[in-house]
Amino acid sequence: MSNAFNLTPEMVEKLRDPVFFTETLGVVKGYDFSFEGREHLHDIYRDSHPRTIILASRQVEKSETVARKLIHNAFTQHNTTSLYVSPRHDQTIRFSNDRFYQSLKTSKGNGILAQSLVKQTASHYNFANNHTIYFGSAWNDGDSLRGVTADNICFDEFQDIEEGAYMTLSETLSHSDKVTEVMINGKVNRLRGNIFITGTPKQTGSVYEKFWNLSDMREWNPRKKVWEPQNDPEKALFRGYHIVQEKMPWITEEELEYKKKTYDEMKYVNEVEGLFYSGLAKPLTQDMIDKCLDPNFKMWHKGRTDRPAYMGIDYGGGNSAFTVVKIVAHNPITDQLDLIFAHRFQERHIPTLVEKLKNMIMEFNVQGVVADTGFGAMQNQTLQDTYGNLVQGCFYVVGTREPEEIKENEDSTMLTVDRSYQLFETIDMIKEKKIRLPYAHPEDISWTFPHYTCIESEPVQPTSGRSGYIRIIHPSGTNDDGLHALNYARIAYEMGSRSVEAELGEERTFAALDAMGFIM
Repeated sequence: MSNAFNLTPEMVEKLRDPVFFTETLGVVKGYDFSFEGREHLHDIYRDSHPRTIILASRQVEKSETVARKLIHNAFTQHNTTSLYVSPRHDQTIRFSNDRFYQSLKTSKGNGILAQSLVKQTASHYNFANNHTIYFGSAWNDGDSLRGVTADNICFDEFQDIEEGAYMTLSETLSHSDKVTEVMINGKVNRLRGNIFITGTPKQTGSVYEKFWNLSDMREWNPRKKVWEPQNDPEKALFRGYHIVQEKMPWITEEELEYKKKTYDEMKYVNEVEGLFYSGLAKPLTQDMIDKCLDPNFKMWHKGRTDRPAYMGIDYGGGNSAFTVVKIVAHNPITDQLDLIFAHRFQERHIPTLVEKLKNMIMEFNVQGVVADTGFGAMQNQTLQDTYGNLVQGCFYVVGTREPEEIKENEDSTMLTVDRSYQLFETIDMIKEKKIRLPYAHPEDISWTFPHYTCIESEPVQPTSGRSGYIRIIHPSGTNDDGLHALNYARIAYEMGSRSVEAELGEERTFAALDAMGFIM
């Protein structure tokens, strides 16, 4: 780089920072490149993770970011090869000429970056430091690029690239000398070469969605100006960034509202919200959840005698390794239901899990528990041996004639509820901001947001001629345990906040805990 620019060693070292490099040398539409108001891009430009995926709305400077990262790689990685891939040949040529080369030619110092080119065609650039960039397409599974040996690959417009092309082109990294060690699930993984994926999502079920769900799914918090992972970074296979129009400072609420009224649903979800679309309605969005967040409210560490608490449990089972617990308490000042605690246990050993739940019930002075009975029959029975009908199993049914009714069995240890009706009750509370979520420490709660936003609703018309209903589902590969745990906690609060009469006309007193002096 110093030979190309005739710079001092100190300046060469500073230019290794991609943000400094781009602001020092970049020009956009005749103006000096500036990251002012674009602080969310700093981490993306500087991220050295070898597997990065960007989920982006339209018009959020995605293509500009791709071009600038490729240019920075070209001037800081000597004797290496980069590969840019888009779905179609015409897309690739247009990006090569209109984005990449124009950024070189219009750079400061009378196009100083372009002066370092020693060879240039629309599909092949070679620089003085022996960095080579190939521009190709993924048409026909990327066979035309199979013979390239690469160190970096950028997949652009990934929503239109097939999984077979991704696998074929990823093999071009097999001989790269660039090896990065990444800790995943407690083990060191040696990843060869770098892969950078960008695109604007379309339908659900794509390889793009699969890879996004394998990332740490970072969302930008414009208030704190930080990226907040929604999945555990230590377990993620990709570093993920969701760039959405709503959180871009140059896009106004009026513009968003106009688009919402004039775009069809799929176009709005894909290109404005930057989300995958299944054709089904999304009952909850991140925007709805954001309105329930209180940055001054933090989770409790133990219960309070003046605020009865209620617990919901969704046990891990099947494809889920987590048991999710939510605890709520009514706020008499705001008349909201406060989520005072949320936790997920990765605990398969049932006796250990039950002991932890018992400790939690005592620590938070829990006055009612509702837990799913699908994977929790044994756990619930063990808890009921100690706490009696303070712990109630919950059995979901669908399409009932009286969906609003909550049925109890004779000893009040089991509830039967209409699944869709009760879930919509919780969903409506979130939409109406009747639930307050703790956000003083975002890392404590952010992991649960995808559990809310992944769900979809679809109409069901039974063949028996009975009335239809709306069913809540979640796409394959997503997890909605956190929503169910919150739903159970809300039901527990509802059961505890009204006088529940037993068959003999006596108010339920949870005799097991009363004998322990636990009931207030």
